[in-house]
Amino acid sequence: MRVGVIYHCEQTTGRLDDELHRVGAETVRFHLHRGDPVPGAESFDRVVTLGGEMGAYEDDRHAWMAAEKTWLAGLVEKDVPVLGICLGSQLLAAALGGSAFRAERPEANVIDLELTADGDADPVMKTLGSRVFSLHQDTFDHPPGSMLLAYSELYPQAFRAGSALAVQFHPDADSDLAKRWGKEDWSVLGQAGIDYDDYSSRLEEADPALDANSRAFFRAWLERG
Repeated sequence: MRVGVIYHCEQTTGRLDDELHRVGAETVRFHLHRGDPVPGAESFDRVVTLGGEMGAYEDDRHAWMAAEKTWLAGLVEKDVPVLGICLGSQLLAAALGGSAFRAERPEANVIDLELTADGDADPVMKTLGSRVFSLHQDTFDHPPGSMLLAYSELYPQAFRAGSALAVQFHPDADSDLAKRWGKEDWSVLGQAGIDYDDYSSRLEEADPALDANSRAFFRAWLERG
């Protein structure tokens, strides 16, 4: 299995990496924020596109953004399984006929996840349990014809569109990375009305379950798409 992983910021991906290693995947990484090109005609069995602080509508600020959206749409057209996480979910929404835009207010913390009937029947989504970690300033309208799989109190959280699975939350982020992001994006927590100490303690308390469920989520996606 050949898997492309697209990065838009400096981050760790230990949970994902462990599952890629477990299935013996050949993993090819592209760090677009460092100047790597968007993959061209390379062939992948699966692709993961990760998060970032930029908006999926900021094509004029990021030279790679329009090209990535075109590439993602082409992968889905070819029925290649694509997993979009946070910014990645918004890029998929925009690429496939939906939209991405600045949210009314940020969402930040361990949040309750509600599955729709389609989400409850989805073999990947049902691995997640009832809580996930989310940190974002933007949101999406899922593409026409896609299935909304999950939502939180504030925003849609997941959809399927053809071979694409998009999740707004962060199964990729362990508690150390989530706490680092909280410090780096302190203004986001402030706008969301979240106290950092409470944010940190909730992450630590939830981390064992989040870790187990996130690994199960990646495992199910690698096995079933």
